[in-house]
Amino acid sequence: LRLQLPSNPFAPRPPRPAVQKLVLYRGRGMLLFRLIVRAKVFQLMGFLACAMLASVALTTSDPDPMDLAAVGALAVGCIVTSYCIWYYSGRYVGEMSLLLPERRVVRFSVLDFWGNREDNDVPLERLKAPWRGCSVGEVRAQVQQALMPVEVPGDRQYYISVPHGYLLQKEVLQKVLYGAPLDSVGDGDLPGGPDVASRSSPVESNSAPSSSAAPGGLGDSAASTAEPHSGTAAEVAPEVKREDSEPKAP
Repeated sequence: LRLQLPSNPFAPRPPRPAVQKLVLYRGRGMLLFRLIVRAKVFQLMGFLACAMLASVALTTSDPDPMDLAAVGALAVGCIVTSYCIWYYSGRYVGEMSLLLPERRVVRFSVLDFWGNREDNDVPLERLKAPWRGCSVGEVRAQVQQALMPVEVPGDRQYYISVPHGYLLQKEVLQKVLYGAPLDSVGDGDLPGGPDVASRSSPVESNSAPSSSAAPGGLGDSAASTAEPHSGTAAEVAPEVKREDSEPKAP
């Protein structure tokens, strides 16, 4: 576990440059999650109530043990709640994409301490493929989990929700999770034909998603080169595994 300090909310944010990417996955419920993360005022109200109770209890000559216990419980509850929201906001993936045209970097888009979008670019070599070396049964058991961990050594453990998320590029996502090479995925295999890698995406912003964007996004108009796939958790696991298990021709 690495200590991460929250960013300065008053510092000017550098503009996010346009980037070519293939969106593989989008998490569900990101708008509600962003609202919860940004509701820091309620956490501050909890700490304020704790401070008021503590001042009342400590200024009396004979403080009631029950009052002290209530103050301690309220303080612990505020700290634990704030930490849990911060922990999962930086690990629950709102968008997972593959940067084009190299197809060597995966971008995990999460929320920072203040509820703003945070893009973390991870080379495929650093990504620890969760399905590599697993049997079909083990993969099926993992995809049934509400939150499936995807570990990046030296960074953190991200969480995606295969049963509830939006699988925009199921085949490419499978290859990433299996650790299979993406060299066989040519430009012609990407949605939109061979010229998709040369398209430029619009500059992303923190505005609300448009009506054409997949629901549950991070609230940014991220460029997607595919339409949402209606794949279920039961469909995701076995396909690439069967491809890898087929005997290779000499």
